[in-house]
Amino acid sequence: MTGTHLTIIIVTVLTLLALYVFGTYNELVALRDRSKKAFVQLGEALRQLDAARHGMAAGEVITGLEQRVTFSRQLFTDSVTNYNTYKHKSPTSVVANLLGHREDASLSGVEDKRTA
Repeated sequence: MTGTHLTIIIVTVLTLLALYVFGTYNELVALRDRSKKAFVQLGEALRQLDAARHGMAAGEVITGLEQRVTFSRQLFTDSVTNYNTYKHKSPTSVVANLLGHREDASLSGVEDKRTA
């Protein structure tokens, strides 16, 4: 995964969070599809990391992959935290409750696959 892919993932996640409250249904569906692709790319990066750990890859390749995965995970966690904080502000909290967004977003479905 290159820096371009990481940039696409970052932009997609941030755009999805921004349009979640203000976007139209078609925009949200398109962004949902793009975010699914971004998570597939993140999964691919995790698989590459696992393969690099178990293979004969150089230490610097492993370090680079670990840094990319850590950065992507931290960006996603920060975005979720910012979204949850924004959602609880007034008047957004009233609109969110009316539209059924009562639960905070979380990392459900994205588990850490690191091994000791």
